[in-house]
Amino acid sequence: MGAVTLEEFAAGTYRSTLGSKYDLPVNRFSAYEILTRWTLEKETASSEPEQEEAEKPSERRGGRSEWLWGTKHRQGMVETMAILAAHTVGSRLGRQILRGLLVS
Repeated sequence: MGAVTLEEFAAGTYRSTLGSKYDLPVNRFSAYEILTRWTLEKETASSEPEQEEAEKPSERRGGRSEWLWGTKHRQGMVETMAILAAHTVGSRLGRQILRGLLVS
């Protein structure tokens, strides 16, 4: 048993039902290349508005305001206190309902 000649290979792929589908290259770029390019384009697009924000320091919130109200990425004191209050009210209400069901 030897290697297939080019003519035999071409005849086999020509007769194959999948030969016409996979014979021609459609996409020359790998998924890694596409995702890397897409990520770089997003980074450059997102870095442009940040530069505009850096140029306008008067519109930025101060340190106390960030501590009190928070930023996009961090909770502020007001939000933290609201979450804790909601948690406390919910747990006490649930405890009272459960006691009422078990005692009755």
